Amino acid sequence: MKEIINKIFSIKNKNKTQKVITILGIKITKKIAANNEKFLIELNKKISNIEFKQNLIMDYFINSSNAAKATGQLRKFQLECLELLKNFEKICNQNNLVYWLDFGSLLGAIRHKGFIPWDDDLDVSMPQDSFNKFREIAKNLVPEPVCFIDREPGRMARLQYKKNSKAFIDIYCYFDKNETLQTNLPFVNLNSRKPIKKEILLPVQKIEFEGSIYSAPNDPDTYLRIRYGNYSLLPKKPNLECGHEVINEYLE
Repeated sequence: MKEIINKIFSIKNKNKTQKVITILGIKITKKIAANNEKFLIELNKKISNIEFKQNLIMDYFINSSNAAKATGQLRKFQLECLELLKNFEKICNQNNLVYWLDFGSLLGAIRHKGFIPWDDDLDVSMPQDSFNKFREIAKNLVPEPVCFIDREPGRMARLQYKKNSKAFIDIYCYFDKNETLQTNLPFVNLNSRKPIKKEILLPVQKIEFEGSIYSAPNDPDTYLRIRYGNYSLLPKKPNLECGHEVINEYLE
């Protein structure tokens, strides 16, 4: 490291100058002279500090590929949700409806190729025209024992089982708004209501989720960064509180 720094900052001109240097994201203002040993020592200290902080960060986080899959009752619950997704996707394909995996389900697809290990539901979204058509036809097309619920008429719907399971899939409507698409639900957090440029969402592409192929936003990486920031790392001890009623052996 010191050899590299010496090569970068070696100055033959003996006249003192003022220079701003950006290295590893740190801006350093220093009077650089022919003899810059003191400067190099200070810079090495700063770099060491960066490495120390990076080690702390990496000790707290794990690579998402190392996250264990759900087991027990939670995994059973996830698979029941997956069956609802298959029913939903079949209706969409047969009726030329546009949808995409959204929110935590999309995050899981990109990061885990399936469910986030502690997730206990599925989220999909549709542009308004497809959503409205789905509302018109769903009640007559969903198979037993699945039922369609118009949870927030015109804004959100749900598919769930009539009995023996509390698994469900939430279906969100995205509205056109000045070349963007946006949800319109007061109980969804502000970050999830951010308007998204249409070209980020449409046209949809295909993505793997739990061994099958489903629709996803056109640019899922940009979309997820808007929603979640850096989504590639997982905390070693994540907050595994689920927002839905489910017995969860994986979390105990």
